[in-house]
Amino acid sequence: MATFSDLKKENRIIVAVSGGMDSMALFSLLHSREKFDLVIAHVNHHLREDSNKDESLVQRTCRSLGIPFFSTSLNPEKIKKGESVEQWGRTNRYRFFNEVMEKTKANWIMTAHHGNDQVETVLMNLSRQSGISGLCGIGKQTKNVMRPLLGFTKKELTEFVMRNEIPFREDSTNSELSNPRNFIRHTVVNPWENNAQ
Repeated sequence: MATFSDLKKENRIIVAVSGGMDSMALFSLLHSREKFDLVIAHVNHHLREDSNKDESLVQRTCRSLGIPFFSTSLNPEKIKKGESVEQWGRTNRYRFFNEVMEKTKANWIMTAHHGNDQVETVLMNLSRQSGISGLCGIGKQTKNVMRPLLGFTKKELTEFVMRNEIPFREDSTNSELSNPRNFIRHTVVNPWENNAQ
């Protein structure tokens, strides 16, 4: 299995960038290494009124750095009955990333999942009684997808973004407790992390 350190200079990497703090941190980290051939892929889910502003931030950043930018827009009205918004978004995101990968002949797709995402995923899987497989959580690498930030906490990424004054967009829906992941984040993970400090 390849690791981040195994990547070569000529590798072309598709970076999934939403415009949020985590993905903008990953974007900045990869760009600062001046090693990789980056392509940015953005998915506008149109789940919030200001989602176009997220896309604009990512597009402007790419333009200023001279990095290729690809985007697609989704239609929430096409969510199938019984399908969760999270699953609908994930399926369409990876379909798009793979299309961009084929179009650009890229070697890897990178996402900004971090350590807190890992904890939330494991807890969600346990709540769904997904068994032993659910304890595995998010893999550092699955096929052509690499997740180099899994070893970092949300706090560490926040400090990096603030210290380097990296622009990002805040997703207002992250505070909605009706979303299972948000509920676990705000009622379990965040209090647990704060008490551990």
